[in-house]
Amino acid sequence: MEENESPSEPRVSTEAENGDDDATNQHKLIQQTEMRKMQNEFNTQRAKMRELYMQKEAEYAQSMAERKKLQEELDELKTHLMVADLKSENEMQLRDIKAQEEISSLQQLVQDTIEESSNYKSELEHIKLELSKYQQQQQQQQQVQVQVQHPPAESSGGLAPQMLNQVKKTLGSVRKLGSDSLNSSFQQEDDGLRGPQNKGNGKQYASEDAEMLHSIVEQLQEEMKALKEKLREQDEQLQSKSNAKVAIVSDTCGMHKSTSMDVAESSCECCSVAEKTIVDFNTHIKKQQKQVDLLQKQLVEARETLSKEAALRKDLEDQWQEKREAHKSEVQSLRDKTGASEQQLLDMQQKFLDTKDSVMRQLQRITDDRERVNKQLETLQADNDFLSGRYLATSEEIENQYINLPNTVVELQELMLRQQSELIQARVSSEYEKQRCVSTLDEIQILRAQLEESNNERRSYKRQTQLDIKSLQDRLTEHLLTVQSYETTKTQLERKEAELNKQLSESRVEIIELQEANVSKKLSNTINHSNTPRISRKNMPKPMRTTKQR
Repeated sequence: MEENESPSEPRVSTEAENGDDDATNQHKLIQQTEMRKMQNEFNTQRAKMRELYMQKEAEYAQSMAERKKLQEELDELKTHLMVADLKSENEMQLRDIKAQEEISSLQQLVQDTIEESSNYKSELEHIKLELSKYQQQQQQQQQVQVQVQHPPAESSGGLAPQMLNQVKKTLGSVRKLGSDSLNSSFQQEDDGLRGPQNKGNGKQYASEDAEMLHSIVEQLQEEMKALKEKLREQDEQLQSKSNAKVAIVSDTCGMHKSTSMDVAESSCECCSVAEKTIVDFNTHIKKQQKQVDLLQKQLVEARETLSKEAALRKDLEDQWQEKREAHKSEVQSLRDKTGASEQQLLDMQQKFLDTKDSVMRQLQRITDDRERVNKQLETLQADNDFLSGRYLATSEEIENQYINLPNTVVELQELMLRQQSELIQARVSSEYEKQRCVSTLDEIQILRAQLEESNNERRSYKRQTQLDIKSLQDRLTEHLLTVQSYETTKTQLERKEAELNKQLSESRVEIIELQEANVSKKLSNTINHSNTPRISRKNMPKPMRTTKQR
């Protein structure tokens, strides 16, 4: 029995040892499978983290490229706005200069019309004075005619000298009036023509008109000088003849007092002379009446021209005032638009600075997150290397591993207890690693949320920048449309200016024609004045010659 029992004990011990070996092997296999699972999970998480990191790097590079592109577009829009502002300022300055030139030209035209109207007024006053002088002369002639028709109860010998003296006085007054009117009228015409010439030296049409009028006035002055010389010669001849005739009449009257026959003959001759002088005076009065009618017609025409010039002046002043008001309104609207555009530009600059600061803050935050993730990846990599080097054994090491089984049950129990403690430590470390993995997953989720938020912010910023670019493009198109409208208004104003210049040239041509007509009328009047006393003086001495012959 003892012999039978003795071999059974080593069998039980070998079975127990084999069971322990199987348990340890199973435990090791379980631990290896768990470690492989953890390693696979860790590798998948590390691959996901690497992909996430690469994706974030690509998104960061794309956002930087988009930011750079938006910055370039913003700079280009700023340059376009600056160029548009400079163009608008230059156009405003050119418009101001042109408006000032138009205003100065209109003021010059108004001044010219005022001076011409004053010249016409002075000419009208001069014509009125001449008319009053002619009326006085006519009254004197009528008085002389009345005296001739109703002679006093004196001797007929004293009638002829008185009548000759009266005729001489009237002829002298007519000659003086004719020469004075000629000189004053030509001086006024010369001044009226030289005044606009001196003022309009800068303009080509004014210089040409002034030269033409100056040549006409010089020719007329030469003709008037010749006429004045002829009149002076004839006046001297007539005065010498009249003095000789007065002496002859006085001698004949003294001789006729001696005899009654001579007195009767001289009285008859004096009566015939008086009748002839009365006829001459009547003809002269008729001619002067015609001249008075002509002067009245000229006065009416001068008044009509003055009224036309006043109406033209009023129209020009009204047009000038309308242009001035329109120019003021345009300048004010342009100033308001420039102020609004400047304010919008300042607002856009402020928005750009704010967005730039926000983008920089977001970039700084993203860089900080990236550094933190890099640190976490480095720690995970170090842990992975540590775990793979400490707990994982290669197949060769496992095959070459020495199995030291205990000889006794106590040693086996100790080995079991040691392996149990090691298993507990491995479980604790695995749980700790699991918690760390969960925490890293949570952190990854947080980082994903942050990245999603940053992506949303980037998209919103991109959307906002696109809206701002679109608004700037709309403003640019509006500004271009306003510039086109300003150009159209500019062309319209230039057309109006050309029309006004054409009207001014036409009005100046009409004024020159009126002045030439006035000069020709005055020349005709002066020629008529110079011809009327010449006829009367030629007719006067004929009966005296008969008395001398007798």
